Amino acid sequence: MADHDLPAAPLWARLGLIFTTALVFGALSFGVMATRPPAYRAEGQLVLSLGTSDRRPRTIAQLATSQLVLSEVEGVRATDLSERVSATPVESADVIELSLDASSQEQASAELSSWAEAIQSYTASPGFRQEDPPPIAYFSEKRPSGPIFPRPLQTALIGSLLGVALSSPLLWFRRTVAQTRPQTRDVTSTWG
Repeated sequence: MADHDLPAAPLWARLGLIFTTALVFGALSFGVMATRPPAYRAEGQLVLSLGTSDRRPRTIAQLATSQLVLSEVEGVRATDLSERVSATPVESADVIELSLDASSQEQASAELSSWAEAIQSYTASPGFRQEDPPPIAYFSEKRPSGPIFPRPLQTALIGSLLGVALSSPLLWFRRTVAQTRPQTRDVTSTWG
């Protein structure tokens, strides 16, 4: 029996399989992400004093994430905090962008403020500062507005798209199995 003699699956069956896999993968993705605890990100900027050297922002950014400064943040172990913070110098500007992740908006904001104070305190100390005024002019903070993780609806959409992508190989597999399975006519002609 030639390949073109096999009946193709009806359109509704193919669409049903695609819809079902999209629905299953989307629901599983949503369910997994909806059970995860939320994470919030507080962001801020340290604005450096005018006249700092070109290397100073990078040096202060590296110092900001060091155990030396992180150990000065109140109420948090430095090792725990080091996994949740980042300090990035802005190209061609005397600014360092800070970000900190936490399990609540209030915690993220409080820890970011405490971290910025620790950075300012350390860079203003006589052992670090080699010029006047201190290298950090001020700190501005952006309070977290909503969770950055998890995003169950976004994850459900991605899961649904994955389901659609996986339905194509499933349809091909069903077609291949249907081609290799003996047809009723073939069995009766063989057995007489």
